[in-house]
Amino acid sequence: MDQHDQHTDELLNQQLLANHLAFLSSHRGTLQPANETLLLKSDRPEFTYALLGRGSNLADLPAHFQTLQHFPWSTPQLPDLESAGFSPTMGITYMVFDSAPARQQERADLEITEVKTSEQMDLFSQVQARGFTDSESSFADWHPWLKSANDRNLHQQRQRFYVASLKGAPIATALVVLDGKTAGIYAVATLAAYRKQGISTTLMERVIAELKAMGLKIITLQCKQDSYVEEFYRRLGFKRVFTTGLYRRNT
Repeated sequence: MDQHDQHTDELLNQQLLANHLAFLSSHRGTLQPANETLLLKSDRPEFTYALLGRGSNLADLPAHFQTLQHFPWSTPQLPDLESAGFSPTMGITYMVFDSAPARQQERADLEITEVKTSEQMDLFSQVQARGFTDSESSFADWHPWLKSANDRNLHQQRQRFYVASLKGAPIATALVVLDGKTAGIYAVATLAAYRKQGISTTLMERVIAELKAMGLKIITLQCKQDSYVEEFYRRLGFKRVFTTGLYRRNT
């Protein structure tokens, strides 16, 4: 790889990360720099973690930060994390839309609406929370929290919320965060009873087509590494750019 290609790859990596940070800071918590490390502070422990950068030092990490995200360019190196008492929990893949494959069979009966009102956002938050939880207790825990974040961002010009409905019933969601010429897709969720019926495929294809028509040059998302979801996005035309690892302090 020559220096031009390396510079291009590094620029893309930083654009993907910048979009993800825009999402985290508006929907998950607050970001605070600590030397070369970014600290994501949230009222939920799931979203309280440190993002390691170049030159990060574990000795500077606040004791209550038990989880780290390690990027390909992060320091310290992985053996140093393990020596410091951190173990891997999962990998996260950062992807970009590369080229559209042969179009899937689109659901012509699916209506996709951009959220504009508080009432529409209530429906978005209901479907999102139902799509990401598998029990009533989990829904009761997550729904108010997700709804609060969504409501805060309802009128943000750089965010777009979409609800997909079938016969008038909302069944799927997607959120887009715009950052320069980069668009990040988040909160893709479908109600359990409607999965594997082409709902998410149709929703994603229509959102991608709209973003391309708007002139967005980079369309990105993140998902669990080597998962069914990653394979689903690959079939839609996304490719893996880099992977990161989440590490948790041994207790």
